[in-house]
Amino acid sequence: MISRRNFFKLSAATGIGLAVSGRTIGTRQGRLSLDVRRALAATQGPGLSDPALQPKFTNAVPNALDPGFIYDTSSNKIKVAVGQTVQYTGLVAPDGVTPVPTTLWGYGDDKFYTWPGRTFQVKSYEPLEVKWENRLGGLPYLITGKDNTGIGFG
Repeated sequence: MISRRNFFKLSAATGIGLAVSGRTIGTRQGRLSLDVRRALAATQGPGLSDPALQPKFTNAVPNALDPGFIYDTSSNKIKVAVGQTVQYTGLVAPDGVTPVPTTLWGYGDDKFYTWPGRTFQVKSYEPLEVKWENRLGGLPYLITGKDNTGIGFG
């Protein structure tokens, strides 16, 4: 009997193989094309960078286990704020050289936020009280999936 894990591995490998080869598979409604080349040929919008020209994995992310990146949980209480910050994530301008800062929403104390957030290191079955503070007040909503304005559209 095939295990669930092996089933998912084989399914993923089959899907990737079909996608890369550009083959089609049959569906009830007809044929579903898995031609990746068509998706890669889409044009970019004005003012957007070309993802193919961005260097990959050039900036290291913070080490989650570095002692300076772990919260002090000795008091069993901790305060974590969420706020806006700017980090250099490895994106470059169209010239391919100039670093582009990326605005992020990160976690940290009242003034210094990081993404990803720092690590909580606690022992099993020891309580830890975490107080979350939202420091994003006054920022515009960038995700429009839900209307939080109270105005109601439509």
